[in-house]
Amino acid sequence: MRYLNELQTIGTSATNCLPDRQSLNQKRTCFILTNSSTGGQVITISIDKEATNKAGIVLYAGGSIERTQNIIPIPQQKISAISDVAGAKLSVYEEVLE
Repeated sequence: MRYLNELQTIGTSATNCLPDRQSLNQKRTCFILTNSSTGGQVITISIDKEATNKAGIVLYAGGSIERTQNIIPIPQQKISAISDVAGAKLSVYEEVLE
């Protein structure tokens, strides 16, 4: 089992916050994404495509999305993020079977 626990800076261009696990022959068993911004930035999350501002899973400051083994299926595709204002902070936690 491998664990990822980091704080990422998200800007106004889409960026991959978690990779496509299928292409790496790995299995994601859990992930939690939390908008840790303190300046009111809004982060939009997209699964398996490039994120577009406010067109997907919208996380306001303090908001989060969680997928665990109790919620099936857990997306294995890439997960991307974009912010409405530069400098947003996204807390990323992931568990992966290698």
